[in-house]
Amino acid sequence: MITPIFRHFPSCFSILAVATVALCSAAAVAGSGAAPVVRLVKEINPGTESSDPAAFVTVDGAAYFRANDGSHGFELWRTDGSEAGTELVIDLNPGLPNGFPDSMAALNGSLY
Repeated sequence: MITPIFRHFPSCFSILAVATVALCSAAAVAGSGAAPVVRLVKEINPGTESSDPAAFVTVDGAAYFRANDGSHGFELWRTDGSEAGTELVIDLNPGLPNGFPDSMAALNGSLY
């Protein structure tokens, strides 16, 4: 389990999120000969606090994960590797309390 290790190093979460998005993007360019580019896609929680992204699962070319934007608590997010395509999917527990989606899995093109 990676999460407990990175809790002590918040800056590593941005790296993890960027790397995961790059892997997701790499699937889109697989076979094209193009190399994936690792970059920050979107600042989910602007400022000094980390959005603490974790629990990444890929479904149909999109990465689903939990993150905290500072307004909704830890909720379900998705990215297609672009800024416009990185968005809150659902606020499972409306308001600031955490919905905290965890232990997600992909099966036959669905997220569980």
